[in-house]
Amino acid sequence: MKDAALSERWHLTVLSGIHCVIAAADALLIHTAGLRCKSKDHLDVFTLLAQHADDPDSNKMLKHAISVVRQKTDIEYRAKRVSEANAHQLMRQVERFYEWVRTKI
Repeated sequence: MKDAALSERWHLTVLSGIHCVIAAADALLIHTAGLRCKSKDHLDVFTLLAQHADDPDSNKMLKHAISVVRQKTDIEYRAKRVSEANAHQLMRQVERFYEWVRTKI
């Protein structure tokens, strides 16, 4: 994600960030609950995380992650154009979520 941003490839920046959040959420769920979400809807992992994450910051962090993942369809399948400002905003959300997950694993 950061390499794509340095190259000013905003679409790739956002897409990489989305996939980072999905992978981090899966890893956290496996770590905290021993579960793997089998749903085709990537947002379902956050429902499971909300049930198993025992942390006062979990609601705030899960909101960041959900906001990121909700953009997946538009970015990946509808080729929505991404501005530099949007990419940087998403990067901040991804970094917050990723760093929080790192503290939990």
